[in-house]
Amino acid sequence: MRHLIIFLSIALLGNATAQTFGLYTYEINADNVSVTITDYDTSGTGALVIVDTLGGYPVTSIGSQAFRDCRSLTSITISNSVTNIGTQAFRDCTGLTSITIGNSVTRVHQPFMDCSSLTSIVVAVDNPNYSSIGPLLLNKNGTVLITAPSASGDFTIPDTVTSIGYSAFGVGAGLTSVTIPDSVINIGYNAFSGCTGLTSVTIPDSVTSIADRAFFACSSLTSIVVAVDNPNYSSIGPLLLNKNGTVLITGAGASGDFTIPDSVTSIGDWAFSRCNSLTSITIPDSVTSIGDHAFLLCKGLTSIIIPDSVTSIGSGAFSSCSSLTSIVVAVDNPNYSSIGPLLLNKNGTVLLAACASGDFTIPDTVTSIGDSAFGGCTGLTSITIPDSVTSIGDYAFSGCTGLTSVTIPDSVTSIGDLAFLNCTGLRSITIPNSVTSIGSQAFDGTNLSYFDSDGLKYVFSDNYAFLIDGSSASGDLSLPSNVDSKPVRLIAGVAFQRCKGLTSITIPDSVTSIGKYAFSSRTSIGAFGAEAQNALGEMYLEMYVSKMLSGRGGRALLENVEAVKWFRKAAEQGYAVAQFNLGLMYFCAWGVERDLTEAMEWVCIAAEQGFDQAQHLLGFMYYEGEGIAKDIVMAYMWLNLAAAQGHENAKENKGNLSKEMTKEQIAEAQKLSREWLAKRSK
Repeated sequence: MRHLIIFLSIALLGNATAQTFGLYTYEINADNVSVTITDYDTSGTGALVIVDTLGGYPVTSIGSQAFRDCRSLTSITISNSVTNIGTQAFRDCTGLTSITIGNSVTRVHQPFMDCSSLTSIVVAVDNPNYSSIGPLLLNKNGTVLITAPSASGDFTIPDTVTSIGYSAFGVGAGLTSVTIPDSVINIGYNAFSGCTGLTSVTIPDSVTSIADRAFFACSSLTSIVVAVDNPNYSSIGPLLLNKNGTVLITGAGASGDFTIPDSVTSIGDWAFSRCNSLTSITIPDSVTSIGDHAFLLCKGLTSIIIPDSVTSIGSGAFSSCSSLTSIVVAVDNPNYSSIGPLLLNKNGTVLLAACASGDFTIPDTVTSIGDSAFGGCTGLTSITIPDSVTSIGDYAFSGCTGLTSVTIPDSVTSIGDLAFLNCTGLRSITIPNSVTSIGSQAFDGTNLSYFDSDGLKYVFSDNYAFLIDGSSASGDLSLPSNVDSKPVRLIAGVAFQRCKGLTSITIPDSVTSIGKYAFSSRTSIGAFGAEAQNALGEMYLEMYVSKMLSGRGGRALLENVEAVKWFRKAAEQGYAVAQFNLGLMYFCAWGVERDLTEAMEWVCIAAEQGFDQAQHLLGFMYYEGEGIAKDIVMAYMWLNLAAAQGHENAKENKGNLSKEMTKEQIAEAQKLSREWLAKRSK
């Protein structure tokens, strides 16, 4: 017998058990002296003043989505005890017209998504981090536009703004045109995502950075006009391109039969995603690469011709293109081939994309069904998998709602993460004895009937039992070696991840395979100490990087999202390493949308604690003007501090930077370094 002990009591910092008071649900925080509101009953109506204490503890945080769908609330006042407002805390509060934010709130995470009636945001004048103008929430000095949930019609951004933040206008269906002043330098990730009524945008010459998905799903955006003297960008009709026209960044408003200009060599990530009116696309032979999710959810797209010049096609490039019945790859393309609606590698062994419907048979040349290959094929009613296939990739059949039964042949040994996610019609699946690995949440969102034994859920092959879900387990658990007379062969990924009360588990010798993250507990914040939480985040990040290196990074969603979750838990407890890691995730867009403001905030906090890696990155951000105005004096200061701690790259970069600076600038940076050290030593 093997004995795996999970000590959920180690470094227990808080009582995470949910408690209720009236319409509120709350949890005691890790510090044991404050609480977080985690939920508010959607029956709440009218004007609400959020209480400042619950259970005798001050309310310091409003949790992620805590007030989501409270559609009958009309106004909210947030007390001065609250310091943190979580991600989408008030999402879909469609009746909310005004909100007042107290002077103690120092962290806000896009709380007002889909609050389309929120015309008044009032921030206390003595709030140190935030300010407001009408329906706009901004940083203190008004340079960063954080959110404008009710912006509509022809909207003009204030000329104090230099940066339009992550998802600032996201899902603003009433917005028809926007005037961007020439004070704006950066347009953030998802800044106008889902603004389906937006028809035109003019980008001034001051804008030097536009993040991915800035205009994602802006399906009516038929006119993008970039100032001719803009140094980084250009435009043609509905297309946003880099300056020389070689990289197509977005064509969100493209429709009908569309031809890509022959100056383009690269179609960017998400470039045409959700272009529902796009029916066909002509790709010129100048194009060499098609990015991740480039044509995702182009539901009207019926055919595409891929020329021989294309040597790279990203993950999910044609996912959920439910009408795409014809993919034609040039016969002399060196990397890809096609059969009807199928995109394959050159020798036909890897099925990369398949917009299939009805009763479909996979060709017997295929040995691997790739990640997201049939994703979103809602018209697929049955699938015949030949016995040449040995692996089914992550998300391979996700969203195939028409599938009712699947028979997996005995050649298959592995089923990937979320392989049948949200196949809502799937009621029967035959799994062969050959399967030795079942990924995380492979059957989530299906209608499969599991065999339940003492609260543990199994699926069977002819000879074996596979443990899929143990989320109800608690205390000291001893797994059976046999269930319904079948040996328990494997434990699927994340099988016990949602357990809060599990303290130890004994695994029988019959188990030969344990899936990824099977025992990574999804406990509430405080269940582990900050150092352990950070270590868990780093474990997930390593797994993500491993997938990236193996060419599967476009689908490494569980890894990087989980890494961010655990880094945040540790970061919010003041752990500098985790603060740096979380900032790095935002900087690199790993597990989160790229958000340089958020990255700068976390990196700054870690740097101020003296963490050398954070100081080095902060120096780089100041030098490049990433997330903050370029300042080579401040860049030198932070590189100098990191170098003083022995950071080798900081030493090298400090030396290189000194060649660009005057003696006076270096002297000023050194003075600032000494002042920082003196302040820290007090």
